[in-house]
Amino acid sequence: MDYKYFEDEQEDVEETRSFLQFLVLNKRFAIPIEEVVEIASMDNIRPVPEFPDYVLGVSNVKGRNVAVIDARKRFKCPEEEKSPRQCLIIAKVERHEKDSEIGILVDDVTKFKELKLSEILPPPDVNNEAVTRYILNTYFSTAGEACFIVSPQLMMSLEEQDLIF
Repeated sequence: MDYKYFEDEQEDVEETRSFLQFLVLNKRFAIPIEEVVEIASMDNIRPVPEFPDYVLGVSNVKGRNVAVIDARKRFKCPEEEKSPRQCLIIAKVERHEKDSEIGILVDDVTKFKELKLSEILPPPDVNNEAVTRYILNTYFSTAGEACFIVSPQLMMSLEEQDLIF
């Protein structure tokens, strides 16, 4: 085998990133796979007084207390009937140099998606700090549907994180 030829082929391979894609009221979102801890059922979410309205409360996930964010409320979606496929995406976050986790209640986890770096686009150019605060990037499906890549870490402001963590 000609190893130089093999090396040349490797240089043509574009770097990729992996994401977990999910739905919130038929809108597509994704988070970087390295931030995903697990996907869990939405059992026993207990409300906590004085949390922001989009924080449903806390849930015991395999012995860990995890704050749960309602993605519909966080993304300011209208109230609608709950999806039977709702689940929690448990994601890593860091606060005050301490690793922690949050649960993100979503309507459905649809797939793992691997993207070439050239397919990942900047976030939409809108004048809305609340939206651009947690949208990192965008990509488009082969059908032309937009998918917004979000950061679990940025889904809460620092002041909101101080209330929860």
